[in-house]
Amino acid sequence: MASPEEPAAKRSNSGATATATTTAVPVCKCLLLRYDYVADVLEKRAPHRAGHLAHWKKLADLNQVLLGGAMDPPEGALIVLRGIEREKLDAYVKEDPYVVNGLVPSYDIKDWNVVVGSAMPAE
Repeated sequence: MASPEEPAAKRSNSGATATATTTAVPVCKCLLLRYDYVADVLEKRAPHRAGHLAHWKKLADLNQVLLGGAMDPPEGALIVLRGIEREKLDAYVKEDPYVVNGLVPSYDIKDWNVVVGSAMPAE
C-alpha cells in the first residue's frame, strides 16, 4: 500500500512504484462508420457494387478513407475515416448506391479517438 508520503504514486503487486503522468498522448480524430446490411446482400449487391466502390474510392483518393470493408459473414461493413466532418460524411453516406438502393437499412457514425497505429500522423 502506498504511504501518505506518496500521494501521486501507485504501488504494483511487485512493490514497484509508478508515478502518474500527465503527458499528452497524440490523438488522431477519426470517424467510424458502421453499415448494417440486408439479408442476402451478396446476392443483391451485384448491380450496385461498382458504383458503391467508386463512391468510396473518391474519399480514399483524398486520404479520407483509411480502411473499409464488409464483415465476415457480411452482416455489415466498417469504414474508418479521418479529415471529414460528420455532417459531410452523413450526406455522403446517403448518396452511396448501397444506401440509395436499400442494401443498407441503417448505419451509425461514431467519433473515434485513435491513439496507436499506422494511421497516426508522423511526429
